[in-house]
Amino acid sequence: MVLDNLEHLSDAAPVVTELLRSGPGLRLLATSRAPVHCRGEHLYLVVPLAVPGPAAEPAEPSPAVTLFADRAVASDPAFELAPRNVSVLAEICRRLDGLPLAIELAASRIRVLPPESLLARLDRRLDLLTGSAGDRPARQQTLRATIDWSYQLLDDATRQVFRALAVFRGGWSMPAAAAVCGQADEVMLLGEMGALVDASLVEPAGAVAGQQRFWMLESLREFTLEQLADRGEEDRVRDRHADYMCGLAAGAAPHLTGPQQASHLDRLEADRDNIGSALRWLTATGQTVRALRTASLLWRFWHLRAHLGEGRALLEPLLAAPAPQLDAAAHADGLNALGSVAYWQLDYKSARQRFEEALVICTRASLANGIAQSHYNLGFTAIFLAGDNAAAREYFRQALAEYDKLDDHLGASNALAGLALVDRATGDYERGRQRAEQSLTQQRLLGDEFAAANTLGLLGSIISRTGAVAQAETLLREALTLHERAGNISGILWMLHELAATAAARGQPEKAVMLSSAARSLEGELGGGIGVEVLQLTQLAHTAWEQLHPAQAHRAWNSGQDMNRQQAINAALADA
Repeated sequence: MVLDNLEHLSDAAPVVTELLRSGPGLRLLATSRAPVHCRGEHLYLVVPLAVPGPAAEPAEPSPAVTLFADRAVASDPAFELAPRNVSVLAEICRRLDGLPLAIELAASRIRVLPPESLLARLDRRLDLLTGSAGDRPARQQTLRATIDWSYQLLDDATRQVFRALAVFRGGWSMPAAAAVCGQADEVMLLGEMGALVDASLVEPAGAVAGQQRFWMLESLREFTLEQLADRGEEDRVRDRHADYMCGLAAGAAPHLTGPQQASHLDRLEADRDNIGSALRWLTATGQTVRALRTASLLWRFWHLRAHLGEGRALLEPLLAAPAPQLDAAAHADGLNALGSVAYWQLDYKSARQRFEEALVICTRASLANGIAQSHYNLGFTAIFLAGDNAAAREYFRQALAEYDKLDDHLGASNALAGLALVDRATGDYERGRQRAEQSLTQQRLLGDEFAAANTLGLLGSIISRTGAVAQAETLLREALTLHERAGNISGILWMLHELAATAAARGQPEKAVMLSSAARSLEGELGGGIGVEVLQLTQLAHTAWEQLHPAQAHRAWNSGQDMNRQQAINAALADA
């Protein structure tokens, strides 16, 4: 027996149970947007149609694109699926979450809207996706009506939770949902969340850093945002959302370079879209100082997880606000954060400008920690922008003295590593080794794995220049492993270049070219790079290239270009 469309029958379970009891040989096939919840029920989930990923170039049309093309031809016989439009159709289907009804309704518009125009209008999909098929029930005539059918089947408390969840972008955890829904205890939300999962309006998305996450389709989110705004609830809910995301950033910031950095980075990564949305909301509602303070805490996350362009796009408008709105500390922290993002994008000129502005503000306001931080940052731009080792040494010396006065041991150890970097640049390898070892010891005692990994790499780089290649490789591989564990792409790139240089020194030119090529290829993933020209690593790779027959060199280079990040790391850690 087939029982079609049961979700609106709240008392279906007793009837189904009685049917099964009365007919021992009976089997029921029931369709519903929610489980019936009776004994013997087996769930078969009907998921949306498959669509290619955002970066994929489809070798053949996906099921979603095939459905679109089929319905488009029914609407306009002149339409044809061709290489020139398959990528646009794939993006339309992605934006429509692979939902068959949405795809059919979109395809019915093809007579008046070519695919490019249709795609450009999907930000108003609920208004766009309407149909006139007389054989469909009223609830399937428009996408909005279809979603509203499920929405109206919820009780008031579950509808309220569903509306609040619409402010999340990219999913949410239960603690975040409790905060946004105004619940003191996430356990109180379990009933409503379970009802939404049962109704297929919310989907579990797996655990991140020990927290179960959930998400909803974008079509559902657009509908619930409308409902949220119509009831005058949006401002209050978005304020709660921003409160939670600011707290998440503040709680994670002290741990982004420590032993728990990976889990905190993972949590920020999971809520990256939410954080960006919260910062934009704070900016739009005039809460610029609060937004800037939060964004300044996040620059290291944007660096380590290769979201530099995104971080810069969020920071720059905040710093463009009228100066009287910004207190000195927030202004200086924002400038140092933006300068650091620009630095890792290899935009050294902008970085130096921001660091100098921060130094002026901190000096006027007598902000000792900000002065030390600005001097430390300017030391790097002196080396990489101007090649001015004397100025860099003076900046690092000033920072070291200022951090010592503040009793900031980590700051002092970082400034000491900066001096070791200058020693390497000037060829004073013995003094550089001593300073790097002293810095590394202090950083390990303090538990700062990020600083330790960088100084470990610097130490290996210095030692490799003394000719102790085997010792250097041991240190560089250890640093690479630490950078890999944290997901620090810039650190990984640096170590790949350094290990390419040691491979060249070991008489392994093919490996040197391959690793150098892999590092260059992965720089696009970072959105920046490292100052390899200044570190003289590029020249070493070029020397290795010249030691090979042209065919060998090209083969090694192409091999590196084809590697993903993990393959490049594995190759760098291998002996042969």
